[in-house]
Amino acid sequence: NDVQNNPFQPDVTFRGFSASPLLGTPQGLSVYVEGVRVNEPFGDAVNWDLIPLNAIANMNLIPGTNPLFGLNTMGGAISINTKSGRTSKGGSVEASAGSWDRKTLSAEYGGVSKDGSVDYFISANTFQEDGWRDASKTDVNQMFGKLGWQNETTKIDLSFTGADNKMIGNGPIPIEMMRALGREAIYTSPDKTKNTLAFVNLSGSHWINDEVMFSANTYYRHSKRKTLNGDINDDFDPAEDCELADGWEGCNGALNRSSTKQNSYGLNAQFDFNQNLLGHKNLFTLGAFYDRSKVDFNQSTQLGTLNDSRAVDAIDDDGVAPSRLTDTKLKGVTKTYSLFATNTFSFNDEWHLTGSGRYNVIRVDNKDKLIPEAGDDSLTGYHVFNRFNPAVGLNF
Repeated sequence: NDVQNNPFQPDVTFRGFSASPLLGTPQGLSVYVEGVRVNEPFGDAVNWDLIPLNAIANMNLIPGTNPLFGLNTMGGAISINTKSGRTSKGGSVEASAGSWDRKTLSAEYGGVSKDGSVDYFISANTFQEDGWRDASKTDVNQMFGKLGWQNETTKIDLSFTGADNKMIGNGPIPIEMMRALGREAIYTSPDKTKNTLAFVNLSGSHWINDEVMFSANTYYRHSKRKTLNGDINDDFDPAEDCELADGWEGCNGALNRSSTKQNSYGLNAQFDFNQNLLGHKNLFTLGAFYDRSKVDFNQSTQLGTLNDSRAVDAIDDDGVAPSRLTDTKLKGVTKTYSLFATNTFSFNDEWHLTGSGRYNVIRVDNKDKLIPEAGDDSLTGYHVFNRFNPAVGLNF
C-alpha cells in the first residue's frame, strides 16, 4: 500500500506484518538481497527505493515466523535474487513519459565470456516526476553491477548497488480537506526524504563433494538518510510561543529535520548436507553469522509559520523563539553473533518434517551526545540480548 503517496516508498504488508520505509512502523518482515538483510540497522525500516527494480531476477516469500531469518521475522521473509550475465544475456533499454511530467529511463546489459567462466551484468534506472499532488516532486537514480566467475564446483559473485534519491512522500489528508481543495491537496509541506546508498556484496559457493556444499558471503553497506518535514505545531499558543518582526504572533508550524548515517558489514557462512537419513531424503544446514552496524542519528526542530500554500516557513532570526533546536543526537554500535541450523526430513514425496533453531547474541552500545551520562533522561546505555529461538513444522 502507498501510504506515503510515492511509488518508491510503499508499505509491503503480509498477514498483518509490514516492511515499511517509515521509521517507527512495527516491522514484521525481513527482506534479503542476495543473502544480505537490508532492513536498516536503525529501526529495521526497509527503504525500497534502494533496490533497483530492473536488477531483480526473482523474489521468494517465505511465510511464517522462522528464526532462521533473524529478529523481527514475525510474518515471513522476502528473499530477492538479482540478475547475472548468465540469466540475463543481451541488453535492453526502456523509456517512458507521461502526466505530471513523469520521465523514466532504464537500461541493462549482460553477457558471458567466450570460455564461459566469467559473466557480467549492469543496469541503471532514472525516474523523475512532479507528482500528481501538490509539492510532490521525486528524483530517483539507481545502478547495479555484478561480476561472476564459476567452474564445475565453485561460483563467486561480486556485486555493487548504488542509489541517489530525492523523494517527496505526502501522507493522507482529512476527507473534508480533500472535498474542499481537491485530491491533489496536501496537509503540510515539505515532506522530503533523501537516500543514498553504496552496497558491496561478495558471495561464493563450493561443492566439497556431490552431497556437501559450503557457501558464504561478506558485505559492506553504507547509507545516508535525510528528512525534512513541515508539520503543524500542535502545541502552538499564540500568546506565548513566539513573536515575529512583522507583529504577527505565534509559530503555528514546525520544520522537523533528521539525518541518519549507517555503516554495516557482516559475514555469513554455512554448510549444506544433502544426504539420506534412515533411507529417506534429508537436508541439513549449519551456519554462523556476524554483523556490525554503526548508526549516527540526529534530529532537530525549527519553529515556523504555515503559509497559504500549506508550506512551513522557518522563522527569521528576528523571532523571539530559538531558530533551531537539536532534540536528539545519538551514536550507536550494534554487534550480532548468531549460530543457526535447520533440518528437513522427507518421509516420502509428500510429507516433510522440518526443525530449525537460531541462537542470537546482540550487543548494543548507545551514546547520547546531548546527555552523555547514563540515566532516565539519557539514551546512553550498554545492552546485551541473547536467546535461542526454535521452530518445528510439518508440510504436506
